[in-house]
Amino acid sequence: MSECSPYLPPEQIDEFMSKALMSRIARRVVAEQHIALTKKFNGESPNCSNDKVGVVTIECDPEDSVRRCATLARELVAKSYQKVHGKEVPSLPGLIIEGHMGVRFPFVQDHMDYILFEVLKNSYQSTLRQNIQNPSPIRVTIAEGSDEAVIRISDNGGGIPLNQISTLCSFAKSDPMRQSALQTMPPVSTRVEVEPTAAETAAILPEDRNDFSSLGAAYSRLGIGLPVVSNFMKYWGGSLHLNSLAGLGCNVYLRFPNSRVGAREHLPFDPSQPDTVQTSPPLYSAHAH
Repeated sequence: MSECSPYLPPEQIDEFMSKALMSRIARRVVAEQHIALTKKFNGESPNCSNDKVGVVTIECDPEDSVRRCATLARELVAKSYQKVHGKEVPSLPGLIIEGHMGVRFPFVQDHMDYILFEVLKNSYQSTLRQNIQNPSPIRVTIAEGSDEAVIRISDNGGGIPLNQISTLCSFAKSDPMRQSALQTMPPVSTRVEVEPTAAETAAILPEDRNDFSSLGAAYSRLGIGLPVVSNFMKYWGGSLHLNSLAGLGCNVYLRFPNSRVGAREHLPFDPSQPDTVQTSPPLYSAHAH
């Protein structure tokens, strides 16, 4: 989609990707839930936790998830820095969790972990780019209302330029940095990796820069983390909202609806229907000849 960005309307690209991702999420949820329930029914999962129904955790603990995902994000950032600079990162941001610690609600744990990891990873990276010697801690606030649970992730990473905010959750991006990352990534038909090798990581970084702003991995440079997270949140009827404070940092709000009864699957469109974005006639038609 990044390669198509110069040639297609952003709305068309985002609608196509949203349909593709949500259809995939829906199929996977159905399949994994069926397999998990069948195994439990057949006694093939004797060690299965009693607080789980299939892949759904009945008493999902957001505080525990935040702590685990923050630890993983810190380890990834430290490992990436060491790969690029050949030395350990001087200091890593701390973590402060506050608010309603007793919040519990049904949710798919894997989905929550993925969502929190992506947002926390961005916060750690931006915070260290701002101040690597004495970085400010990442602050996570958990709140629960009558009809939603909210997780706010705040950092002092300098904020996001106003002209970039509107495209943060869009797949239609064609900036030079992203195009460079695409060119250095290995072909999908050859190999797919979640984390790039040291050589691949170094390949996408400018050779004349030694500061922490050069930290990055191929997948993060593509800018697909927040768009995918946004689709996960929309699938469960929630939302992702980012508020940037220029020169200071960002607040990311993750809203999980129906916190007392659990989130419900939600498709904001019918995948079987054609795209709503009007486009020009196709360059090729199967019925043209």
